[in-house]
Amino acid sequence: MKKIALVISLIVITLTSYSQQGRLDGTGYAPNFTVTDINGTSHTIYDYLDSGFVVVLELLSTTCGHCIQYAPHVESSYLTNGPSGSNVARFLGLEINANTDSTDIVNFQSAHGGSFPIADNVSPTGINYQLYYTPSFYVIYPDSSYTTMCPQYCVSTSSAGNIESLLDNAIAAWTPPVPGCMDSLALNYDSLATVDDGSCDYSSYTITTVGMTFSPDTIVCDVGDTINFILGGYHNAVEVSDSTWINNGSTPLQGGFSYGYGSTGYYVPDDCHTFYYVCQPHVSMGMKGVIIAHHPPVFGCTDSLASNYDSLATVDDASCLFNGCTDTTALNYDSNANVDDGSCCYSLYGCTDPNTCNYNPCATMDDGSCIYAIPGCMDPLANNYNPLAGCDDGSCTYINCASPVPSGLVVNWTTDTKASVSWDNMNDNSCMVFKYFIRYRVDNLDGTYGSWVTKSAGVGNGLCNFGLNTTEKRLQFLTSATTYQFKMKAFYCGGTQSGYSSPVSFTTGADCPPMTNLAVQTFNSNQAKATFSWDSTGAYVFARIALRVDTTGASWGTAGGFGVYYPSLSVNKFGLTPGQSYRAQGRTFCDSNVTSFRSTWTSPLMWTQPGTLIRMESTSQIKNLDIYPNPSRDIFNIRFTSEKIQDLSVRVINIMGELVYQEKAKQFIGEYTKQIDLTDNSKGVYFLEITTDNNVVNRKIIIQ
Repeated sequence: MKKIALVISLIVITLTSYSQQGRLDGTGYAPNFTVTDINGTSHTIYDYLDSGFVVVLELLSTTCGHCIQYAPHVESSYLTNGPSGSNVARFLGLEINANTDSTDIVNFQSAHGGSFPIADNVSPTGINYQLYYTPSFYVIYPDSSYTTMCPQYCVSTSSAGNIESLLDNAIAAWTPPVPGCMDSLALNYDSLATVDDGSCDYSSYTITTVGMTFSPDTIVCDVGDTINFILGGYHNAVEVSDSTWINNGSTPLQGGFSYGYGSTGYYVPDDCHTFYYVCQPHVSMGMKGVIIAHHPPVFGCTDSLASNYDSLATVDDASCLFNGCTDTTALNYDSNANVDDGSCCYSLYGCTDPNTCNYNPCATMDDGSCIYAIPGCMDPLANNYNPLAGCDDGSCTYINCASPVPSGLVVNWTTDTKASVSWDNMNDNSCMVFKYFIRYRVDNLDGTYGSWVTKSAGVGNGLCNFGLNTTEKRLQFLTSATTYQFKMKAFYCGGTQSGYSSPVSFTTGADCPPMTNLAVQTFNSNQAKATFSWDSTGAYVFARIALRVDTTGASWGTAGGFGVYYPSLSVNKFGLTPGQSYRAQGRTFCDSNVTSFRSTWTSPLMWTQPGTLIRMESTSQIKNLDIYPNPSRDIFNIRFTSEKIQDLSVRVINIMGELVYQEKAKQFIGEYTKQIDLTDNSKGVYFLEITTDNNVVNRKIIIQ
C-alpha cells in the first residue's frame, strides 16, 4: 500500500479551518466539490446526491500496487451498481499523484480494468477530504452522510479480497426517504411516508352521482371545509328546506346552493347547520343527500373548579389542573390537588395581616414582618396596571384578542402550475391562531374573475395551549401564464375569527421552453461515444438528456449527470456499447430548486452506435441451453442440444474480448455436456459464445 505521510500532515493543518470535511472516521457530512475527468466531463458531487444517487469516490494513484490489485474488484462493483447495473450509484476516481497525466490513467484502465470516470491531479486537501493510504474510498449518501473504507484508519478496513463486498454492502445500506402526508388525521394520510412533504389535506370532500343516488349521500364536515360536486348528465343538486326534503319535494330553498345538470362545482359551509339537497327530477326515487357542518371539537378542561378551566372546550382531554398543597407533611395538605402551588404551610410564625403584601395565610402568630404597601397589578402591559402598587396581588387583566386580519401576504415563488405564498405569524400575547383559510381565484385582467377556491392553510391541535405557527402554503394545479389573487382569513382560539385580507396578485410562469431538434452524432473513431445537441425556443436553467438501450424495460440513464446548464446546447456521453441501438429523450427545467417546473419530454430519438454488437440472444439449431450454477465461483456446467449435424465452437471471452476458453466439435448432433473450470480467472462478467454453421448464441456468465 502507498502511505501518504506528507499529505496527512497537510490535512491535519489545513482541514481544521473547514466547518465541513470528509474524514476517514466517517463523521460529519461530505463536502461538495467539482472536478473534470480526463474526457472533459464535469462532475459535481451534490448534483449526483440531489438526483438520488449514492456516490463512490476512490482516491488512487496509477503507480500504487494495491490500487492495481483493487482495480478489477472495484470495476465489478461499478458494473453491479452503476448505470449498466442497478443504476443506484455513481463512481468517480480521483488520481492524487501530481506526476501523472491522462495517458497514464488510460493505460491504467486498459491494463487493469476500470470504465468509470477518473479525474487527474486532484489534491485531497484542495477538495477537503482526508487521505492516509491509497486506495481510500468514500461512499456518500444522498443526505451527505458517508462511510469510508481503506487499508487503515477508516470505518471499514479494506483489502483487494473484500473491497467489492464492502462497496456493494455500503451502497445497498442507503434507504431513500418516502415523501407523503404523515398526519393520521388528514384525509390523505400515508402510513408508509417517512418525510412529511406538506401535502396533507384536511378539508375536501367529493360528492358524485352513481345511478339514482348521491355518493356519499351523507357528509359530516367542519365549517369551512370544501364540498365538491361532480354530477352526471341527467342529475342536478339543489338545496331545499328540511320539510321539503322529508316530503320528497323539489322546491329550491331561497338563497341556497344549486348545481346544474352534469355540472361540477363546490360549496363551502359557513356556519353550523344541516344542509339538505335533492336531485329534482329523481327525488321521488330517493335521490337526495345531507351535509352536516359543525365546528371542530375543542379539547380542553371542562371542570369549572380547575385552574385551567376552558369555557369553550367541548371535549375534556384530562388536562384539568387543581392547585394546592401536595405535600402530605404540610399543615394544609390538599388531597385533591395535582399541581403544587407553593402554598404548603410548615411554620406558625409570619405576617397575619391580610391587607399587607406579605400576608401568610399559614401563620397563626404574627412575627412583626408585615409589609404595608399598596397592592395591585404591577405589569405595565396589563390593562389595569397600577404604577403606585408596591406589591403584585395577582389581579392583572389583559385585553382580549381583537382577531386581526392576516398581514404580510407575499408570494415566495411561482412555477407554471404551482405557487408558494407566505404571511405573518399572527400569534401574539393576546391571540393564538387555531387555523387559517386561504382563497384564490383567476384574475382575467378585464374586471372579471373566476370563482374563489377555498383551502385550509393549516389547523392546530385543538388544545390551544400554543398557537398555530404555520406561515406558508403551496397552491397546486394552477394554470400557466395566468394571473391569480389570493387572500387569507384567521380563526383564533376562543372562537373568534378575522375577515379576509385584501387580495394579493401573482402570475404563474409561462410553460418552460421545450427542447427542439434533439440530434445525436456518433464517431467511428470512438464507438463508445455519442454527442447530443439541441435547440430551444427560449431561455431555461438546465436541460437533461435521458437515454437507454432501445429495448422494452431497459433502465434509463442520463448524459451529463444532473443536467446541462443553459446556454450550452450539447453534451457528450461515453461508455456506450458499439453496435447497440439506443433511444433518448430530452426536456428542459426552468428552476434549479423546483424541478417540477419543466417542459415535456421530446419525442424519442433512436440511433445505433457504430461497430459490432456482441449479441446476447440468437435463434439457431441450439435448443435447451442451460448454464449452472450462474453466477459461480469457479465451475460452470454447460448443457444444450444440437438438433442437426453441424460444426460447433464453444468459447468463453472476457469483457475486453480476450479468449479464456475454447473447444471445437466437428459434425456434432445430440446432447452436449461440458464442465468448464474458470478458477484461474478474476471475478467479473464473461460471455459464453456458441458458434454453429449459421448462427451465434451468446450468454452472460459471472464469476463471483
